[in-house]
Amino acid sequence: MARTLIGGLRAGTRFASPRAASRSTGSPGALFFDREGRLVSVLILDVAEAQIQGVSSIDNPDQLRHLGPVGDLRALLRERS
Repeated sequence: MARTLIGGLRAGTRFASPRAASRSTGSPGALFFDREGRLVSVLILDVAEAQIQGVSSIDNPDQLRHLGPVGDLRALLRERS
């Protein structure tokens, strides 16, 4: 699981930059921003007994708007392809 997560994070940094860990949900995670500083994705780790149980990602702009200015991850991926 850790190798998969690290690989995914490395690939994701080609398209968006992680800036800060997030504990707003009570779980560890990361926020990803585009070049203009708009939020494009939130990654949340489900941790229990010191082990990662699951990984959730939110990249729907409608679900991120309450956190501030949002970008469009899908458009960013199309632009970088």
